[in-house]
Amino acid sequence: GRGLLPRTTGVHVAFAAGTGVLCFVDLVAALARATLGVQVDGETLMDPAIFKLHLYVSFPSRKESVALELFEALDSFCKQRGLDCFQLHVRLSRERQNAERWDAAFIRQQVGLIRADKIQRLWVCGPPVMNETFDRAFSEPAAGSAHHIGIRREVIDIL
Repeated sequence: GRGLLPRTTGVHVAFAAGTGVLCFVDLVAALARATLGVQVDGETLMDPAIFKLHLYVSFPSRKESVALELFEALDSFCKQRGLDCFQLHVRLSRERQNAERWDAAFIRQQVGLIRADKIQRLWVCGPPVMNETFDRAFSEPAAGSAHHIGIRREVIDIL
């Protein structure tokens, strides 16, 4: 999580598939600790009032997921308490839960909903074909448009 170099404030977005979610488990755990007010020695707590993480995860099924229980627990905790610091988006392709493909149109739509100009860091970690899809979506203008997604290239890390 720390190797991802998140900012201590602002909007952060992660798209991860399969075992690619492992890159974000520490970050989510740190956010959970901050939300609970629990500090580990030497850890700088994020402030849930000014830090936000949108986590998009994709698995074939719940049975084949990794760390989904942790993500769902934090999402549920935040929703119950009206906290806006964590938002989980789950895609389970074989179970037809949000089974829409993560293609360029989907990527543009989601980044647009979050507001590209507000994003401090955006990470992508998944199979090579997924990473390539995201790289192209961030590099090329939308079909029929001369405009890019609008996110600054320096905030994007495709892992």
